[in-house]
Parts: sequence; structure tokens; C-alpha cells
Amino acid sequence: MTDFIHENNDKYLKTTEIDFDIFKDECEKWIKIFGLSGWYVSYRHEPMDKTYSANICYCFSSRTATIKLNTFRLEHECTELSLRKSAFHEVCELFLGKITCLAESRYLSAGQIEEETHNIIRTLEREFFLLEYCSAASDSSDF
Repeated sequence: MTDFIHENNDKYLKTTEIDFDIFKDECEKWIKIFGLSGWYVSYRHEPMDKTYSANICYCFSSRTATIKLNTFRLEHECTELSLRKSAFHEVCELFLGKITCLAESRYLSAGQIEEETHNIIRTLEREFFLLEYCSAASDSSDF
């Protein structure tokens, strides 16, 4: 992170292309883990309202998303871990986006929210629970 500005007693640092590459790589990692590879995701590194470190916009009908990294971040958010956490956060929004859209919809068929909830749970089981107990999984037919 280079350059800085002060605003309302907060110090903002400018994110670099290296920061943006770290952010994109981390997004791609989580997109793969969460099984979102059917989405076309583009990335932007641009100025935004300084209350946002990053942002995502998506469209379910076209399965497209744009994930943005703000060009300025609060000084305390200017770490590699913070960049990676922001990437994880934005991908989680995409992962949970369908259930969010369903919950906001006035036109639901019976069972749509429950079905999507179970899709999410199965992904979490596969990617996190089974990894936690991978040795048990290889030793048991329960998994």
C-alpha cells in the first residue's frame, strides 16, 4: 500500500496492483471452494465510497458478477490478511446471493428457500465439515 490521505481523522492508504492481485487470487480460491465456477466474474480496482473496502454486484439470470476492491482502504485494513478477508467476504455474498434474492422476492414457490438452504449446507458440509474429519471419512462408510 502506498500514498495516503487523511479524512475525518482517519488515514486511508492507496491500494496497489499487487494488493489487487492478492485480492483477485483470494476471490478465485473461494469461488472454486464454494463451487461457483459457473459464474462469470470480473474484477475492478476503483475508487468507491470509503465506507466500503470492497463490493460485489451480481445478476442471477446471467450468472455474472463484478467484484471491486476500493483503491483506498483504512490504514488498519491495509494488511494482506485484511485483503484476503475482504475477498472471502465478497465471495460469501455471491455464495449466499440466491437465498438473499429468494428472501427478498415476493413470488416464491413452496420450498425454494428450504431447497437453497440445503444447497448451502451441503457445500459447507463438503468443504468444511468433511475436511475437519477427513481421517474419519476415510475410515468410515458414514461419509
